[in-house]
Amino acid sequence: MKIKSPLFPIFLVLISLLLKSFSGPLFSSISFFEDEYLNKHLIKTGVNVILSICYLSFIFNSKISNQLRLFGDSKFKFQLITFPLFYAAIVNLVFFEFEGDLKLKYLIALLFSTLSVGLVEELSIRRIIQNQLIEFYGEHRKGIIKSIVLSSFLFALMHLINFDKGVWGEIAQLFYSLFIGLAFGVVLFITKRIYPLIIIHGLIDFTAGLDRLGVVNNVQNTSSWENSLFVILLLFPILFMVYFYLKHIKTQAQ
Repeated sequence: MKIKSPLFPIFLVLISLLLKSFSGPLFSSISFFEDEYLNKHLIKTGVNVILSICYLSFIFNSKISNQLRLFGDSKFKFQLITFPLFYAAIVNLVFFEFEGDLKLKYLIALLFSTLSVGLVEELSIRRIIQNQLIEFYGEHRKGIIKSIVLSSFLFALMHLINFDKGVWGEIAQLFYSLFIGLAFGVVLFITKRIYPLIIIHGLIDFTAGLDRLGVVNNVQNTSSWENSLFVILLLFPILFMVYFYLKHIKTQAQ
């Protein structure tokens, strides 16, 4: 039976992401390595890869809209439009205090784990949910902007599930994820290329996890309101970039 509503795949993707967030405790009894850090990241990578394969299967077997373009030839060069996204990775290092164990095996485990996060979250949030929302709201300017904003809010809320950074830390995380989601959403719409977003997303998570390299304890240092506000202010250039690019979105449906 063919599901015509574009909202049904969104529901399934959100359920799968919710289940993924609890996969750590679920598979905690499985041991591939004696080292807990390596074991944790191997399981995380495996779950992300399996989910990504499912998402790719859906993408290739469905008619997700992929024909939306800027009206006429884009004046934005691909490298120019994606380069500002690396700024988010730099922001992660502002309050960097190394508490981990610098070992090559931990660096490799973290790298593969964060790349798998970039893969699964970009395929699910940007490639499926954002495009399904565009199909639902319509392939016109308002529909596209609404789809980018809504998928970005879902992306931001998804990062509040663990709630392990304290109230102010979670507020900063919410704005961080929202701004990044908006930037990634508009860049995907303009460029139609998801692989750079996967790499940049992985790099952002990699820099966020460097300070606790080799540490398996989930306890995080809570952030003060001053630090959280400072991080949010640092992210405003990304929001200005989003506003600038959104103003230039035009479609044949206008």
